[in-house]
Amino acid sequence: MYVLQRHSIGTTSVQYAHWFLREMSEEVNQVITAICEEQCMLSYKLLPKHSAAIILAQVQKKKKKEKEKEKKEPEKPGQESVRKNREVFTRMDKLHMALTELCYGINYCNVIQVWEHGFIPREFFLQHLEARFNKALVGMMMYNPETTEIAKPSELLNGVRAYMNVLQGLENYVHIDIARVFNNVLPQQTQNTDATGEKTITANYTNWYLEVLLRRATCNAGQIVYSPRQKAFVTVATGEGQTNFAAEEYADLTELRALAELIGPYGMKYMGERLMLSIASQVDELKKIVVSNKETLVQLRTSFDKPEMMRELTRKLQMPHKNSPSGKLVFFCLLVMCHAVSHVLHVSNTDCP
Repeated sequence: MYVLQRHSIGTTSVQYAHWFLREMSEEVNQVITAICEEQCMLSYKLLPKHSAAIILAQVQKKKKKEKEKEKKEPEKPGQESVRKNREVFTRMDKLHMALTELCYGINYCNVIQVWEHGFIPREFFLQHLEARFNKALVGMMMYNPETTEIAKPSELLNGVRAYMNVLQGLENYVHIDIARVFNNVLPQQTQNTDATGEKTITANYTNWYLEVLLRRATCNAGQIVYSPRQKAFVTVATGEGQTNFAAEEYADLTELRALAELIGPYGMKYMGERLMLSIASQVDELKKIVVSNKETLVQLRTSFDKPEMMRELTRKLQMPHKNSPSGKLVFFCLLVMCHAVSHVLHVSNTDCP
């Protein structure tokens, strides 16, 4: 009886130790997530696009009359740190205090011995931190397949850098190798799926650029064009039926370079492979049209000096898809591939020593 009870007590003890460490790791990760969200919001306020509102408010302040001074000015970055005395605790101060106490508990013991098992609190924490960081990266994209809404690559890169800065500061609280977390998580985002089989940043952005941006550029004739001078896709105002979608906000130099930095060479390689598959399918469609009109095309080639016969032969051409975007899609895919390669080289030359 004692042997059976001993085995049951040991199993229960191991389960409770595992549960305790898991709950502690989850609580630390919740605090870290809250701090990261605050830092990402502060970093978001520093984006160049928000400076326009402050500049506009300053210009209007000089022109407006004394009666209109009641209008509230936009909040400037840094005002969240203003306080009358240091005894006033902000939400960020409370979060850092909680993080300090929880990390002290994780650091208190290197190994917890429970019967014949040894638990390492820092390893439990690292595993949960990697899983939380991996999900956070994809969540920061705010990708909605139904409405095709997605964050701009530059804004996502800005948020990822803010998140990573917070995680790097964890080394001041607990003895962990945060570079190991980055090396385990970030390379997964350059592949089609991560270690758990979920879609990554590379998969979502590749799908969005191919299925949303390029489709809109080819189907909405005249609304989205390519500008060689700007080296970007640009939305042209067409009056009636005008779309609110601005292609230049996702496909200019800044955004494509940010995308190259996010998904890296392997992610760009995957995007290039998907583009090549799309090009191949469109070339097959064009080939079918040519084969179906082979005899007429041969006659057209030999009758280019006979205008009347050319008109008759032109009417005989069988065009199953009069508004087929195959040619345009091939053109746009090739442009995206050329820019993807150039931006990867730019990022590599900038980052590599």
